[in-house]
Amino acid sequence: MNWQKPDTRLLRLAALMAFSLAACTQHGGQYRKDVSLTDSGDVSLSAEGKNLAGGTGNWLSKRDGSRSATDNLTRHDNLWDRLFDLYDLPPIEHEDIDRELEWFVNHPTYLDRVQTRAEPFLYSIVRQLEKHDVPGEIALLPIIESAFQPQAVSPAHAAGIWQFIPATGKRYGLKQNHSYDGRRDVYASTRAAIKYLKKLHRDFNGDWLLAIAAYNCGEGAVARAIQKNLARNKPTDFWSLDLPGETRSYVPRLLAVARLFEGADQYGIGLHHIPNEAVFKPVKVSTQLDLALAADAADISLDKLHELNPGFKHKRAELEGSYRLFIPAEKSDDFKNALYRLAQESQVSASGEDKPIAQDAADKKPLASRGDGHSAGSESSKDAKGKAAEPARQAAHASTGVAHLHDTRSEDTSGKKLSYVVQPGDTLWSIAKKHALDVDQISK
Repeated sequence: MNWQKPDTRLLRLAALMAFSLAACTQHGGQYRKDVSLTDSGDVSLSAEGKNLAGGTGNWLSKRDGSRSATDNLTRHDNLWDRLFDLYDLPPIEHEDIDRELEWFVNHPTYLDRVQTRAEPFLYSIVRQLEKHDVPGEIALLPIIESAFQPQAVSPAHAAGIWQFIPATGKRYGLKQNHSYDGRRDVYASTRAAIKYLKKLHRDFNGDWLLAIAAYNCGEGAVARAIQKNLARNKPTDFWSLDLPGETRSYVPRLLAVARLFEGADQYGIGLHHIPNEAVFKPVKVSTQLDLALAADAADISLDKLHELNPGFKHKRAELEGSYRLFIPAEKSDDFKNALYRLAQESQVSASGEDKPIAQDAADKKPLASRGDGHSAGSESSKDAKGKAAEPARQAAHASTGVAHLHDTRSEDTSGKKLSYVVQPGDTLWSIAKKHALDVDQISK
């Protein structure tokens, strides 16, 4: 694709105008000892946000600082318009942006895939950026980092959609243990990325492009490049620095994606319709939890729960402190109520006022010896059936109580009797699902 080159005289004039305006109205263009950051002659900054090369005129328009999150929720029907309203990076024309833009335009299937992966989480990401007053373009950074793949791992062992290495993840509050990796937790890692980027933004005196560059190659590399240019009396804006090749492409790539999505019609790119409302909500959880039970409470499969919450490696959420689980928004209230009931029942069980279901069944009467699949008596069957009316309660006790190894019998669809040893963390629901039975059958 051929790209129209801007008139060099116009570029120089716009750069001079923008520099003059910046010198008069801003103090953020300084680094350390009040040394001014200037712009390279290869870059044009338009005070009016116009695309001097003939592109979309409002793709990086400044947002209205007086507009609240509630305003943005009600004034837009789709999430993309809300995101574009948050764009706040300086409008820039540069050949490196054009080059990256051309690549994305020529790879529409890639853009389609990343949109599909982003859809469950983008609303939450936009809300967090909005809350912390971070430019909306940052919501698209996971496209550059990981193609929005939570399980992506780099050669440097960076993981998740925001690609945190282990040490940086821990520094910004991302827990990592045998059962959980906060770098892959979309909600937690987004909070950490915002915190890190805002710190970099402060370090580089309010220059978002330098902050984004430092997010890629490290603040030390950017600081050294700035000091090197200062020593040589050279400009210290992003475009003038001697940075690693990957970083030289990284920032223009983000700017290209931001322009492309806002001008999707102009570039012939289809944007998925994403409603400006939460389809999946992050629900705060403050206790360790059997994820199979959580999936049941959310009325989704365990596989779907793991897909929405990729930070969890196993079937239990074993974390100190609170965390969040993405679940379908329409189920959030029922899910919270179920969590409350489970917490209450766990407290009762822990106090000794009630017994775990595995111990309860063993106390009433050990199940018949091997080969006998019947319960010991009518009262035991009746009690078990009575408890079966509360599958969530049974599941909670099985998962939170002391694990006792004992045999339980069930019949599969062929009529053959099967023996199963209850494992720590099992629930009646999970056992029933594993053997294609229902909870009542397991109880009997």
